[in-house]
Amino acid sequence: MVDPGLKVSWRSLLSSPGSSGPQRPRLGAPLAHALLAALLGLAPLGCGAAGRAPEELPPRLAEAERAPHPPGFLGGFRQIEARGQGLLFPLPDAGGWRRDPRETQSWVARHRLTSSELIVRAWRHDAIASIPACEAQARAWRPDLPQQDSSRAVSSRQALLAGAYTSQISVGVRADDGNGPELIRGHALAFGSDARSCLMLAFSTSASGPLSARAVAERLSVFSEGVFQRVRRLSIGARVVVPRL
Repeated sequence: MVDPGLKVSWRSLLSSPGSSGPQRPRLGAPLAHALLAALLGLAPLGCGAAGRAPEELPPRLAEAERAPHPPGFLGGFRQIEARGQGLLFPLPDAGGWRRDPRETQSWVARHRLTSSELIVRAWRHDAIASIPACEAQARAWRPDLPQQDSSRAVSSRQALLAGAYTSQISVGVRADDGNGPELIRGHALAFGSDARSCLMLAFSTSASGPLSARAVAERLSVFSEGVFQRVRRLSIGARVVVPRL
């Protein structure tokens, strides 16, 4: 059973979690503009066009904002239970994601069309849990997680996730030149603690082509400001009706 109220656009997910109705923020929302400015080389990573009004945007950034919506998540949002983690969240184009059955401790799913991966894990910590301790444990388990390189960081902030976890959310981007077309990579990481247990949310994505910067910026905005903010713990009743992936 799917909650019909969750079949919404990515723009409505970027409205505040407690808003009464969908809003339509421009791609020029602060995080998306900072991401695009960094990726287009208009500002150093970690600063940039986040605070500018739309009419003050540099020409290349304004051109990117006017570009047609790039291909990506084709379906609407659907509530999904992360099997084994006791967590519920809205996932864009849920039918396009495939869970990795080899993962027995973490919930890991991949979206082939957007070259995206989402990792979700909640666990009981052996000692008093802190954000650094939770991150250290997550990285020990998954050394392939993107590193928090300050030269690639665009945004870092604290937020309360799933109603209980005080979390640090970090967003970063980088461009790989290589021998072929430039590949843009981005990630959004959240590590959280409720003093007894830990939470990890790790989203990564990549794109190439003329609209790659905008595609990556949109996806990172959707997950870090939309999906992550709407993760919640499952009640017993919810387990009966919410589809698993």
